[in-house]
Amino acid sequence: WLNFRGFSVTIPHKRSALDYVRAKGGYVEPLAEKIGAANTVIADQDGKLAAYNTDYAGALDAITGGMGITRADFKSMPVAVVGAGGVARAIVAGLSDAGAEVKIYNRTLEKAERLAGEFNCKFAPLNELRSLDAKLVINCTSVGMHPRVDATPVPEESLKRDMAVFDTVYNPAQTLLLKQAKNKKAKTIDGISMFVNQAMAQFKLFTNTDGNAALMRNVVCDSLLDK
Repeated sequence: WLNFRGFSVTIPHKRSALDYVRAKGGYVEPLAEKIGAANTVIADQDGKLAAYNTDYAGALDAITGGMGITRADFKSMPVAVVGAGGVARAIVAGLSDAGAEVKIYNRTLEKAERLAGEFNCKFAPLNELRSLDAKLVINCTSVGMHPRVDATPVPEESLKRDMAVFDTVYNPAQTLLLKQAKNKKAKTIDGISMFVNQAMAQFKLFTNTDGNAALMRNVVCDSLLDK
């Protein structure tokens, strides 16, 4: 067994991490339980595990900051979420709590249907993205991530000037999706914003002290430039 006090969990292991902590009789915070995924696991001095989710707040703060709005402004906002994995679960939960009208698009329709059923959302197959009608579009898949930087989950012709486009992929920071959205004069939000936000919350859980968001963002950006 590894001698650790805490670690971050990335795709595609966030649901499995939650299940593992639960199976070991550990603590699962109510938010992580509701979402059904954990991105943070902590072990106390006795080895007892605890699972948390910081993606929820990290994503919502990235979106509100990028759009210049508050969480109250999500009320009745039409939102398209692409993907139905662990990241999507956190974001769908957050947007649903805020009153947004969420529609989930996924390659495996049954998975989108299950997630939509949990949070009272709509769902659709990926090919319906060609007739996209949303104020906010969010990519919660790994499509566009390094090294497949020439891929995008959303057809370029579906992007419009009055949209905001958020890509949770942060390597590269400027994905093909975001580049195409910028070409359409849409507002864009990169994945580094969410990555730093959720990492700040994790740092607080790990150390019980506040981190430096500007420093974290600079370190992430410098690291990506070195690749």
